[in-house]
Amino acid sequence: MSSRNVWGMILVMAFGCGGDAHPDASVPPIEASIEAGPPTSRCDALENEVRAAIATRGTCETEADCTLVGGPAFEACDGEAYVIDCGGVPIENNAPGLERARTLTHDFFATHCDDGRPGAFDCAHQEVHCGADHHCTGTQRSCLPPPPDAGVDASIDAP
Repeated sequence: MSSRNVWGMILVMAFGCGGDAHPDASVPPIEASIEAGPPTSRCDALENEVRAAIATRGTCETEADCTLVGGPAFEACDGEAYVIDCGGVPIENNAPGLERARTLTHDFFATHCDDGRPGAFDCAHQEVHCGADHHCTGTQRSCLPPPPDAGVDASIDAP
């Protein structure tokens, strides 16, 4: 086979078979691009903007003054991708950047930044508290049920 024919076959293989086609021909091109997700740099930039938005804290008096921002789009135990922390980030309701952080978090998921990113399999939304320093904190929680013997005191069986 001549080099001209070899180059011709290479071009046909590369471009002649619908070069933009998804490996699974049943997936339309637009869905294939969503499946791949947006460029990582865009997603990282959104996550960094959320961090910047919540950098200036507010204050709290009670737990009612606290909320979560970031985290997964919805609480699940099946490997959901998340923004900043799998359980969300505790923040005061009067923090100046809270609404911006919420909008950016929404944008993160609306632009499919969660596609292809690693997720958490055992992470529920954090339980929020208002600390003595009047800043919100959180306690990580599991979304899995406790083991059957979780309430058993090990010292009961001690001699």
